[in-house]
Amino acid sequence: MEATSINWNEVLEMAVSLLKPRYPNLDNETLELALNNINKQKIEKPLTRKEAMELLNCTEQTLHRYINTGKLRRIRISSRCVRIDPQSIRDLLCTE
Repeated sequence: MEATSINWNEVLEMAVSLLKPRYPNLDNETLELALNNINKQKIEKPLTRKEAMELLNCTEQTLHRYINTGKLRRIRISSRCVRIDPQSIRDLLCTE
């Protein structure tokens, strides 16, 4: 079995030609920049209450007080499932 080398410029050109009907202004350079930016973005998952309490070294009562006063942002998944926005925890830690 022979290994074939991939010509990324050809792949980019093919991808652009496939996407061109939907995105008429798209070119190779724009697509390459967009693909590179996707790899650089860090995706964070929302934290559970327990994870947030461990990070903040606080009790559940204190965590709820932070949420109710707006110091922490709550993400409601369902009526019983809540997650905490990681950016709001960073903001809280930087202000205290």
